[in-house]
Amino acid sequence: MYLENRIVILRKPGDLVIEEKLFEPVIRNDEVLVEVDRISLCGSDYKLFFGHYNAPSVYPIVIGHEWAGKVLDVGNEVFHLKPGDKVTGDCSIYCGLCDNCKSDKNLCSDVKKYGITCDGFGQRYKVVPARYLYKVYDNMPLKHAALIECFSVASHAVQQIFRHQAPSKQDNALIIGCGAIGMAIHEILYRKFNFSNIQVKEVSTQQIEFIQKYFPETEISLGLNGHDETEFNYIFEANGSLSSFDYALNALKPKGTIVCLGFMPKGELLNLSKIVTKSERIIG
Repeated sequence: MYLENRIVILRKPGDLVIEEKLFEPVIRNDEVLVEVDRISLCGSDYKLFFGHYNAPSVYPIVIGHEWAGKVLDVGNEVFHLKPGDKVTGDCSIYCGLCDNCKSDKNLCSDVKKYGITCDGFGQRYKVVPARYLYKVYDNMPLKHAALIECFSVASHAVQQIFRHQAPSKQDNALIIGCGAIGMAIHEILYRKFNFSNIQVKEVSTQQIEFIQKYFPETEISLGLNGHDETEFNYIFEANGSLSSFDYALNALKPKGTIVCLGFMPKGELLNLSKIVTKSERIIG
């Protein structure tokens, strides 16, 4: 059986093409053939396109690691999925054998990343090992399911704090950088953990105008100029810049927690003395 596959290929920075090729799927016993309905774009995709990605990557590459689709066929040893199921999946291929995998598969020492170091889901059809796939609720639109990875990152960041301690009603939080992940963190804090004291700092005027429509209850300010007297129990650094991390170190309450989600540029100097003098907790 041949399928007409449409593929989005980033040949090199700034050079994105769409190709159509005949595809003959070969499905092993533990694999699944999926029809990709849509992908969502991550900040990593933009950095790959512009050549600013600061971690291992390859060109040419089929882009796309945040996605949703439907199962077309399954191998003989796949029992948790069936044709017609809505699915999404892991962004990374983990070995499952190394010491890191035994404690947290996201830290695999031999990890490969869809759409970054190996071909991703920017194609109509793809054969995927079943262990990397997750069934989506039947009533969830696929356009929403394509955002699950983004919310998974945000949820993991929040749980990094609250698996060790429960928040109190007096606690406050600051989100630096309110792109997709920053907004997802806001929603989890506000809706799941009932945080009423959340502030956002964002460097993009256009982004501020966008998020003000959806977060009218939240104090949102532009840039990181100066530091007022407000200190925070929890700070989520989702901007990935030296200046934002430095701001977080100074704005954190003693014994507070910073969760770092952004990739900061290499070779930058930073004064880390606040970590010692304020007994700060930093989590990646």
